[in-house]
Amino acid sequence: MSLIRIQAVVLRQWYEFISQWTRMFDTFFWPIIELMLWGLTFFYIESAVPEVNLSKVIIGALIFSHFLYSIQRDFTMGFLQEVWDRNLYNVFATPVKKEEIIIGSAITTMIKTLILVVVITITAYMAFDFNFLDLFPLFLGGLSIITLFGICFGILTTSFIFHFGSQVQILVWSGLTILMLFFCIYYPITALPEVLQPVAWSLPPTYVFEFVRDFINNQNIPSATDWLLPFALAFLYLFIAGWYFNHTFRKAHRRGWFVKMD
Repeated sequence: MSLIRIQAVVLRQWYEFISQWTRMFDTFFWPIIELMLWGLTFFYIESAVPEVNLSKVIIGALIFSHFLYSIQRDFTMGFLQEVWDRNLYNVFATPVKKEEIIIGSAITTMIKTLILVVVITITAYMAFDFNFLDLFPLFLGGLSIITLFGICFGILTTSFIFHFGSQVQILVWSGLTILMLFFCIYYPITALPEVLQPVAWSLPPTYVFEFVRDFINNQNIPSATDWLLPFALAFLYLFIAGWYFNHTFRKAHRRGWFVKMD
């Protein structure tokens, strides 16, 4: 064995690590996010009053969070699969427009989500005696906001791939997880440090999870005006995501990325 050769292997892997931000992201950010997410969750559990129905709050929040993650992942995977197959050039060589692909992907994603609603509702009822239909007053508004924001983030993730290349495909699985810290899925927004609370209020899913907790614990049904701000934010982000998608699409087209797809 040679220490020089071992040193060469160490240096090669170290330089490769520090030169790719995606690897650094995967190494450092995941532990921090999990620490914050579960730390805040159990902090809330320990301080929760007896009247709070923790099991229903957590199960209800978990169901909505899986809807959100599933929508974003399935939407982006349609484009990412074409990147893996190096088929985007052939797709855009056809008369199909990018707007038509987005709408078609969104419809497919919503169909999958509706199937998921049925499956997860039955599973939650059989395993935990949790009737998701009890949340029906929040179902239409909450699922609509979740769907809009999930598609919005899916469009953004696809745009990042156009802009920075396939190396950022890690965002398909981890990008939304970072924001889940601010969605306050398992804990109220007051559990966040005050400096982070404005960030949480600027994200539409936060309102859905707050409404779910308030409804389960206090039977408070949000009024029509309560839904206005989260819907306005969802459509605002959707508009920004659409603009950014067009911008990155044109740049990728000019530099010939659809042929190389590196």
